[in-house]
Formats: sequence, structure tokens, C-alpha cells
Amino acid sequence: MQDVLREFGALIGEVEKLFQGVVAEGGECATDSADRLRSGVERLRERMSDIERKLQHQVTRAAGDADRYVHDHPWRIVGVAAGAAFLMGLLIARRD
Repeated sequence: MQDVLREFGALIGEVEKLFQGVVAEGGECATDSADRLRSGVERLRERMSDIERKLQHQVTRAAGDADRYVHDHPWRIVGVAAGAAFLMGLLIARRD
């Protein structure tokens, strides 16, 4: 998910560079376009911040739920891990 947020940040950076180029070119029409572009970039930043906060909350909550489950059912987790290790051992032995 960090990759998506990083790419979004890079996209915003590129749009800002485009915005600065439009403003540097000058003209009233360019200024109007630049204002619309600036407001669009701000909305995009706000939306990205909201998405990031929601994702962080969901990940934290899921990690807490997993931690509680492991503490409440340790032998079940040990059994699942032992079963997975057994199956992996069978697969590895079968390859040889």
C-alpha cells in the first residue's frame, strides 16, 4: 500500500510541476487554468490523506484483532503452524 501512496505523491509532484510551468507561461487563461489545477491538486491531497488515515486505522485494528486471537487461542495457532510445517516437509521430500 505504501507503493500506491508513494506513486500518488509522485503524481501530485508532477502535476505541481505542470502547474508551475503553466503559471510561468503566463496569460489570464493560463492563470484560470492554473487556479482550477491548484484546487484539483488540493482536493487530491486531501483525499489521499483521508485514504492513508483510514488504511492506517484498518491495519492497526486488524493487527490488534490478530494479536488478541493468537493470545486467546495459542494451541490452535501452534497446531496450524505444525500442520503447515508438516505439509511443507512432505512437499520438499517429494521433490527429491
